[in-house]
Amino acid sequence: MQHDFDLLVIGSGPAGEKAAVKAAYFGKRVAVVERWPELGGECRKAGLPSKVLREAALSYSGARQRLGDLFRVAPGQPMRMDSFLHACDSLCDVHAERITDNLARHGVTVLHGTARFEDAHRLRIDDRATVSADVILIATGSRPHRPAFIPFGEPGIHCSDTILGMERLPRTLTVVGAGVIGTEYASIFQALGVDVTLIDGRPRVLGFLDAEVHDRLLRELCERGMRTHLGHQVAACRVYGPGEIEVETDGGVTVRSEALLFSGGRIANTDQLGLDRIGVATGKNGRPVVDELFGTSVPHIYAAGDVIGFPALASTSMEQGRVAVAAAFHFEAEHAGRADTLTLEATMPYPLLPYGIYTIPSVSMVGQTEEQVAASGRPYAIGRASYAQQDRGRMIGDPSGLLKIVCDANSRELLGVHIVGETAEELIHIGQACMHFRGTIEYFLRTVFNFPTLGTLYKAAAYDVLTRLGPQRDQLSQPG
Repeated sequence: MQHDFDLLVIGSGPAGEKAAVKAAYFGKRVAVVERWPELGGECRKAGLPSKVLREAALSYSGARQRLGDLFRVAPGQPMRMDSFLHACDSLCDVHAERITDNLARHGVTVLHGTARFEDAHRLRIDDRATVSADVILIATGSRPHRPAFIPFGEPGIHCSDTILGMERLPRTLTVVGAGVIGTEYASIFQALGVDVTLIDGRPRVLGFLDAEVHDRLLRELCERGMRTHLGHQVAACRVYGPGEIEVETDGGVTVRSEALLFSGGRIANTDQLGLDRIGVATGKNGRPVVDELFGTSVPHIYAAGDVIGFPALASTSMEQGRVAVAAAFHFEAEHAGRADTLTLEATMPYPLLPYGIYTIPSVSMVGQTEEQVAASGRPYAIGRASYAQQDRGRMIGDPSGLLKIVCDANSRELLGVHIVGETAEELIHIGQACMHFRGTIEYFLRTVFNFPTLGTLYKAAAYDVLTRLGPQRDQLSQPG
């Protein structure tokens, strides 16, 4: 049967856009279905605006440190949120225009409306049109979990979709949920001068981080004034009036604040798709169950991006979308030898996906944590370098930053890089490139870095490895 398209993509966020463009680049007939008037998905709606707020917070907190008297707000005159988000609309508009242009240049058809499966190859769009395709990619993203015990709709109660809509900056804020979104917002509002309390039932924030980097981040947040109650579940949440919110934990802690952000997980946007009708298996919170190439339980249907859960980062979502369509259409096999294709193993090197967490200070990692390497039984060595020991670190006023490398104790092959500190999300790519080619710390020892830059942290960490290894440091074997 001849279908309308080779590929239908549901959703125009990072995963959907990149998947559509890759398929069109290789000559496939592609359409993207988007339910919102603007393209870009959750990245446009909340991802980019949160980064705008973060940049404003960094500028504001830095200026406040230098010019404190000029930034004191009179009692009863909290600052307006739009003062910090003035660049949002224009940036988001440009982002949507870029996606529109990118899809148009590649000949991708854009269909606006809400999609629902009629059968495994056909989508009904707003009960007004039906389209079909050989392959369908679900990239519908996710939305905040809004449990009944949190009184959403009451003044001052927010989820990540509404927090940036506050008219004014609160003086006090309770953040429930210490995942990526919750921790990012907690640190951003703290930098804006808000008195922040962070609550989570788990014992750690960002539990996937290397333990040492986690501890450094948590210590920095607390030293900047944040109060944390980890290992505490919220038992009750009450609103007594505007600006009067009370949270009670199962540990007997009561926190009062003007505003509350609940960031306790996300739900996949799949409930309107009719996945049960076509046999696509779903797991927790409606997430499609996928294999290593993002195929679902229905052979020609794939899923990528936030809709499948962790890590739910724009960068990883983009790569997931690319890999999904490459697997669906066998691009690597059909176009072997082309410079713009790689084997699937090289296309999606999971250990080499960099994670960028936009807290203040930011955190980034690539590869294995120390705990993961230790659990594997592989002999390993650690190297650390402090921002405070580098001239650039002192220049930018970030003495608490840390770069940590994990390497094989025998071959010195780099196994993981973990950074907490300013521009960690940029700095991580040096280690990522070295790891891609299975490089050793010899690369850092022999490389000349510009001065003064944070890149010199890698050299300092590599020398720290040699110091810790002692006499055996002179014996360098090649990676296997």
